Amino acid sequence: MKKVNATEIGGEVPTNGAEQSLELSKPYVVTVTLTGTADFLFHRYNPESVKAKGEAAKGSKAKKSDDIETYVYRNDAGELCIPGEYVRQSILHAAKFRAQAVFRYGRNVTREVEKEIESRKVQQP
Repeated sequence: MKKVNATEIGGEVPTNGAEQSLELSKPYVVTVTLTGTADFLFHRYNPESVKAKGEAAKGSKAKKSDDIETYVYRNDAGELCIPGEYVRQSILHAAKFRAQAVFRYGRNVTREVEKEIESRKVQQP
């Protein structure tokens, strides 16, 4: 019988051929800075604040005023923030608006909207 030298699959040195595909599937963090074009209304629901206001004495200062600080979102540094879901939803709604404009009015409307957006970018300081 003849002896056959067999090698492992992948050759002498194992390769990492799937590295690029695996890198694309890893979770990642994105840091962005958003600049608004209008005022942002914060009105976060805080159950502890609602409970405290409900338990306050009738006619007290707590009943007559709002704790405005409980309405906003802040990070650890104390800066105003918005939840990631707000950003995600704004992107989804913007995409739907563009798709609906194309469907209803044709491409000319979306070109006009794009021109308007570009003109606003130039006018901002």
